[in-house]
Amino acid sequence: MDTFYIDDLKLKYDYKKIIAEQDIEPLYSGYTLEETSFETSDGKKLITYIARPIGCTEPLPVILRRTPYGIKSLRFFFEMSLYGYICISQNCRGSFGSEGEFIPGINEKQDTLETIKWIKTLNGFNGKMAMCGASYLSMEQWQIGDCAPPELKTLYLEFYNPYRYIQLYTKGMFRLEAYAGWTSYNAGVKGSKDLYDRAVKHIPQYTMDEDVLGTHLDWYRDWVSHPYPDAPIWHDMPWSHLETMPQKLDLPVFMHCGWYDPHLEGMLKAYKNIRPEIREKSVLFITPCNHKGTLSSDVDLKNAFDLTGKRFVKSKLAWFGYMLKDEPLADHFLPGKATVYVIGDEKYINTDWAHIKTGERSFFLNTDDLSLDTAENKASCSLSFTYDPKHPVPTHGSEVIMTDYMYNGNDRYHGIRLQEKNTREDVLSFTSLPLEEDITITGSSLKLKVSTTAEDTSFTAKLCIVKANKTYHLRESITALSFEHKNYKAGDIVEINIDFYPIAVNLGAGDSIRIDISSSSFPAYPAHPNTKGLWSKETEPVCAKQTIYGGKLTFKTL
Repeated sequence: MDTFYIDDLKLKYDYKKIIAEQDIEPLYSGYTLEETSFETSDGKKLITYIARPIGCTEPLPVILRRTPYGIKSLRFFFEMSLYGYICISQNCRGSFGSEGEFIPGINEKQDTLETIKWIKTLNGFNGKMAMCGASYLSMEQWQIGDCAPPELKTLYLEFYNPYRYIQLYTKGMFRLEAYAGWTSYNAGVKGSKDLYDRAVKHIPQYTMDEDVLGTHLDWYRDWVSHPYPDAPIWHDMPWSHLETMPQKLDLPVFMHCGWYDPHLEGMLKAYKNIRPEIREKSVLFITPCNHKGTLSSDVDLKNAFDLTGKRFVKSKLAWFGYMLKDEPLADHFLPGKATVYVIGDEKYINTDWAHIKTGERSFFLNTDDLSLDTAENKASCSLSFTYDPKHPVPTHGSEVIMTDYMYNGNDRYHGIRLQEKNTREDVLSFTSLPLEEDITITGSSLKLKVSTTAEDTSFTAKLCIVKANKTYHLRESITALSFEHKNYKAGDIVEINIDFYPIAVNLGAGDSIRIDISSSSFPAYPAHPNTKGLWSKETEPVCAKQTIYGGKLTFKTL
């Protein structure tokens, strides 16, 4: 067995600084890292790394990660062995030297269960283990949520929800940047630096796989071909069984969500669907982070990492110490409760998120003067704009952006971003008077009365807060008209609902609320072609006249 340290792996982060951030000193001064292979029952050898603390002679618990992203994606994982764990990382089949073909989600359940069985035979294993890892690495954990062997004591689930449709779509609109981008980086294709941009911008998106990536991907074509949640694919596809896993989960979990992670909606739904007897042993933790576990914000989110440490090591050590070593759990994490960061207050609170009691506060869109009124008004006019799919509104602050900042380091589309004064004719901005008192909101939704000259279209809404004459993005959402009105006829006046992700944010006295209404946010979502056919095959988009007759913005408040 050879000895490696993080410098030898050339990972770009200050691991010594991260160690210094923890509340407890490491138990060991170094670790060994062994590269080996595990052979599956069908004969595929999976590259596996085993880190053990140097000088340890007693049996230890195991922490397992399985990843399709390679060893260099595991920033500060092996170092956790310094705190008294055997840390094992395995490359999924078909990735980074592991044999077989990488097909998202297909082999992970069987490979994970077989790997756990193998771990039970390792020297130095004390009979207790946990799994951890974010995004795809959490998907693998959900795969075995209903059949975990007794040695597996807990799952540490980060930034992944088990509901496939709401991962990929928001009310009929594909999360283009996140999943066209993800596909361009994870389909096993080596290409030019502009591969991401070409993938996101390609029309028709249905043939992006062959036209841009040079390979045929049935699974991607399935994704972009079924914009409605009642399509059989969302309940029959290989990953669809995950949607029943929250109800079947049979071991405690630590669920780490981010206010600006695309998986937030489904993670909160999954938490509420966990059986009460399991949820009472589990923890929900919501930080103001994005899918990468970092902050994307033009405001100072103080204290965001107080409970987690950088790379969320502190929270992992707290949970694994509690579940695998019978250590007391840190006071700020309460089994059966949620630990939630409140933006605006810049602090964490404990609450019963599964049964949170909320009030309601409403504002009404006044089309006469583009205001948000606290009393319902009878506006005398409607407002219209022309939506041209060839010139969509660019995304600027969005919760469903994921790929660009993950792989390219660009936060241009994402997070709590300062908003410019609206000068576009295809965006309508409604603003309230300054609030007279503080309110803390936990969710919001917008009901609009609209019509369009198109056979089908989309409407977007951006929720902003105006603070000290500066406007900041808080939430954005969208709906395809056909999602709620499949038999819509051009010119009909109908009601639509735009539902924003939950969020805990304090709106202070003196702050104002702004709602921006439009029909596009590219590249977060594709520019709707304003036609009735399948969006991903459309090559001839048309312009449409969109009309707003009024609406109601509703907040859930603490």
